[in-house]
Amino acid sequence: MWIKDEYFVRGDVPMTKFEARVISLAYLDICNKDVLLDIGAGTGSISIQAAILGASVFAIDRDDEAVKLLKKNKEKFNVDIEIIKGNAEDYIESLNFTKCFIGGSGGNLLKIINLIDKNPNNKIVVANFIKVENLSLFIKTFRELKYDLEVRMLSISKIENDLLKANNPIFIARATRGR
Repeated sequence: MWIKDEYFVRGDVPMTKFEARVISLAYLDICNKDVLLDIGAGTGSISIQAAILGASVFAIDRDDEAVKLLKKNKEKFNVDIEIIKGNAEDYIESLNFTKCFIGGSGGNLLKIINLIDKNPNNKIVVANFIKVENLSLFIKTFRELKYDLEVRMLSISKIENDLLKANNPIFIARATRGR
C-alpha cells in the first residue's frame, strides 16, 4: 500500500512528496529485516511508509511541530516507529540501523554523514536535496569515503484545473557502501 500525500496529517513541516517518497524508498530497497534511520523525519511520510513495507524505524527530528505530526501520523497509520526528538548527530552513534534516509540535516550534513559512516551495519544512505550545495557536499563526502553513488533529479508537474502546476525539482542521491 502506497500512501498518497493527502492522507497524512499535515502542518507547516516539510514532507517528502509521493513521487520522491516512492523513488527514495525504492532506492533504499526496504525489506522486512531492515532498520531504517530517518533523519529530519518531518511529518513521517518516509518513516510510516517504510514501516508499512516491513522495516523497523527510528525517526529523528529536532522540531517540536514535526514531532507532534510524527506522533499523529504514527497513530493514524497504526505503525511501530520509535520517535526521537533532538539533533540526529546526538543519537546516530547509539542506534543500530541498516539503512538511512536524510530528509533534513539542520546544517550538519557533513557531521551526520561521518557519523553514519561509522556504523558498520549501514549499507545504503538515500537523501533528498533541493539545494545544490548540499547535494555537492553529499557527493564529495561519500566519494571520499569510497561509497558507490547514484544521483537523479526528479521534476514532477501535475495538471490541476487544466493548468500545469510544477513542483520544485528535487535531487535524490543514493550512497551504497562499497562492496
